[in-house]
Amino acid sequence: MKNQRIIKKNHQFQIIINHNQTKLNPTFVLYYEAPNDNKGLHYGISVGKKLGNAVCRNKIKRQVRMMIQTLLKNYAALNIEVIIMVRKRYQSQNYQKNLQELEKLFSRIALEVK
Repeated sequence: MKNQRIIKKNHQFQIIINHNQTKLNPTFVLYYEAPNDNKGLHYGISVGKKLGNAVCRNKIKRQVRMMIQTLLKNYAALNIEVIIMVRKRYQSQNYQKNLQELEKLFSRIALEVK
């Protein structure tokens, strides 16, 4: 079954990024937009080439997807579209620390959107 929450198209990424609402920390940059319809949380993941070869970048994307799955328990009701950009510091931390960093950003967005 296809995941209906994932944003893949470049023009959708650009719309959200150009909306200029961001939250950031040393590990992640989150661009977000609150659309008018009530579809729930939609997300896209971007990992730059500076973080390694294709194998490393795909591993990072898989880990971030798993983080999103755990966070969906608390934030699935948010009506936002989010682009998650991963920074270089991600590789120097473990999974749990990265998950905490991402959860902090989502909680800051949730406070602002409500």
